[in-house]
Amino acid sequence: NSSIKISGMLSRLNKKVGYNLKHSRDLFERKNYKLRAEFNEYTYMRQNLSYDIMNRSGKPSIQATFSRFTINDKFLGFYTFIEAFKLHMIKKLFNLEIPKDMILYQNK
Repeated sequence: NSSIKISGMLSRLNKKVGYNLKHSRDLFERKNYKLRAEFNEYTYMRQNLSYDIMNRSGKPSIQATFSRFTINDKFLGFYTFIEAFKLHMIKKLFNLEIPKDMILYQNK
């Protein structure tokens, strides 16, 4: 089972929207991903480049790559394909033991 939902708050107002992808089984060792529309960044490089720099410098970071998004042979555009940052990612990236009552805050 898989699901796809429109993501973001303000980005929903744009012509090109981002998506959240969720899989019931691991895909590339993960279950949650995001397709970022990068509607205000026309080179599509800034976000991907920042993650590459962090990873190559040895700092914990998520993975990202470029992608072409197509549904039923209809091309919807170029996107940045990234891992969704979840609590289990923090545990893995920082090698932490996370208590069950820990709360992850996200700045929006």
